[in-house]
Amino acid sequence: MNHMHKERLVSTTRWTGGECVNKEMSFEEAFKVAGPALVSKAQELQLYGYDSATPELLWKYIQTKKWKREQGEIRIHRAINDILTIKAGDFMNFMANQEYRSFSVGNGLNDDEVELLLYGEQNGNLNKS
Repeated sequence: MNHMHKERLVSTTRWTGGECVNKEMSFEEAFKVAGPALVSKAQELQLYGYDSATPELLWKYIQTKKWKREQGEIRIHRAINDILTIKAGDFMNFMANQEYRSFSVGNGLNDDEVELLLYGEQNGNLNKS
């Protein structure tokens, strides 16, 4: 076992509190176990100037974007990997889309108008053909 792999395994074991990393658990359980990884990633993004990054928003991002087809359970090793590999640009695009959507609901825009705002007229026309 190489040094880097061993170091990651020790870190993962520490983050999971000794939980078996191959165990499937509910999103709620996984959120608790993966909490330190979420905090670490949020701090990393904040160091890069993304002050809006919080563990809760990162969790919402991966549930919405990466796990949308999951059935409410996830293996903890996958959850931690997905958290630690979040790219700042992808997360900020997600946050911008969330802001547009919340703005549109408050201003009475319909779904087509929201899509036009988010993706532009050309994309909107391509999706309808």
